[in-house]
Amino acid sequence: RPNTNFGRITEIRSTITSQYTGLIVQLNRRFSDGIQFQTSYTWSTSVDDNQNSQTFSSPNVPLDPNNLDGERGISNFDIPHRFVASMVYAPKTLFGLAGDSVWGRRILGGWSFAPIVTISSGNPYSYNVNGNAPNPGISTGILRAGGANRLLGVPRNLLRTEKTANVDARLSRRFNFSETMALEILGEVFNVFNRFQVTGVNTTAYSISGTNLNYSSSFGNPTSAGNSNIRERQVQFAARFHF
Repeated sequence: RPNTNFGRITEIRSTITSQYTGLIVQLNRRFSDGIQFQTSYTWSTSVDDNQNSQTFSSPNVPLDPNNLDGERGISNFDIPHRFVASMVYAPKTLFGLAGDSVWGRRILGGWSFAPIVTISSGNPYSYNVNGNAPNPGISTGILRAGGANRLLGVPRNLLRTEKTANVDARLSRRFNFSETMALEILGEVFNVFNRFQVTGVNTTAYSISGTNLNYSSSFGNPTSAGNSNIRERQVQFAARFHF
């Protein structure tokens, strides 16, 4: 710090810049002949200077306050690849088995099948460090600067968790009693194949112990699997009466 009579000095600047580049490709079919589908693929890249989304400013953010260019790297929310496809299949009769039979259409008609497929790249993370360096300093961390605490000389967000691949599906049957009344019975399955979705990992690569920097064998191991959108396989049934 310029003046050793002071402890940590925090300077707040509005100098963060970010750059997002993306390409979106879509292929859609409007509902006709009992089928519709929507597909989209997004390729993107996002780079910034370690932005922090929070209400109030934090005491220190950079790893090295004397090298702000070292914060330039992949954004925390960067997802380079994402594919989503959904379909609604609602034939007038089940596989056309009813033919011209009125009762056949009543029995074999009214079905609807709707799957959703989502495949996405994993989340970025860094080689973080736990502990404080033994050298003299006024704060915490590997540089005693009180900011980010990650491995020196390694770009931020260099690593990435596993991709997520999820399939949800709904199967429903509608029974029409009249023009104004109908009963719909449906079943929904989330994460159909019960895939283990890694959404968080241990980001502590090294721990400081005295003058030693010890590697953590649990670095990169999963710490969470699932969130509000992706869970273990779940099945639910429902009935709705329309009038």
